[in-house]
Amino acid sequence: MNQGWIMAAIFGGINLCQAHIFGEDSRIDAFEIQSSFWREKSKAVVAIRKKGVFNRNPHLQSLSIKHALKTLKEEKNLCSGESFEFQYSLSECSGVLVAPDLVLTAGHCVKDHPCNGKGIEVYTDFEISDPHSSLQKLHRDQSHACIRKIHTEYPLLNGTNYMGGQDIALIQISPPIKDRNPVSIDYVGSFEPQASVRAMGFPSGIPLKQSRGFFKGISAPNQMIWTDVDTVKGSSGSPLFKESDGNLIGIITLSDQKKAYQKKKYSKCSRLIDCEKENCKMWNSANSLHSISKVLQREIALSKLRN
Repeated sequence: MNQGWIMAAIFGGINLCQAHIFGEDSRIDAFEIQSSFWREKSKAVVAIRKKGVFNRNPHLQSLSIKHALKTLKEEKNLCSGESFEFQYSLSECSGVLVAPDLVLTAGHCVKDHPCNGKGIEVYTDFEISDPHSSLQKLHRDQSHACIRKIHTEYPLLNGTNYMGGQDIALIQISPPIKDRNPVSIDYVGSFEPQASVRAMGFPSGIPLKQSRGFFKGISAPNQMIWTDVDTVKGSSGSPLFKESDGNLIGIITLSDQKKAYQKKKYSKCSRLIDCEKENCKMWNSANSLHSISKVLQREIALSKLRN
């Protein structure tokens, strides 16, 4: 991570279209998370697919990952040697459990897709937990249907230029997830300069990854948080945590990451962009929880009554 860069102010709209890897790729698999504290946090991170696998097929009990999904190499036409090239891509977004039946994610992850038990689907434990094993199947008991959009906020865009507003959503799922702890939340979101942060999610839809970075700034009045954590498409909706106490402070939002993987000149395959070499214009962004704090507190209290 390059900690010496200075964030530039962009007037007339901020372009959020680039996914960012800053220097050496810091993303690691679930089995590489050494701390039991952070490993527990990672269990509350869920994968989100806009068109569910199980809710459209009531008789399906398990999905053969190898036969049903593409590897990242196949999906992105990657050059040989790219990180995680042989892992399979399942999800389109990430989210985090804030109560047994409540998932917080990015607003654009649920926009234009139904939450009626037959559309958006949430998956637990889509991860590689052992360095000597690979995911073989996804089971029905890992699947949870979205049944209600409780609160949604969508960003104002001009093309791919961010013009204001939040990009955050709270959804209700069924059945509730009761075998793990929801994350704890920092509703204030105060930061020290260069404070350490962590993000966890499903970049490019592949199994759970953790990325570490630093707080770079916050924009007013919309409370957008800027960091240099490594994220690509599929990271949208990922929880952003404070390293100091493990509390949730924001939700990663990336409106469009078509530039995450690019073909170099005269090349037939794609490689991941390195922002330190490609002169990316902006840090990665995350929504603070300021605009949704009252809704979160109310709905978490109601969830405790239900569960």
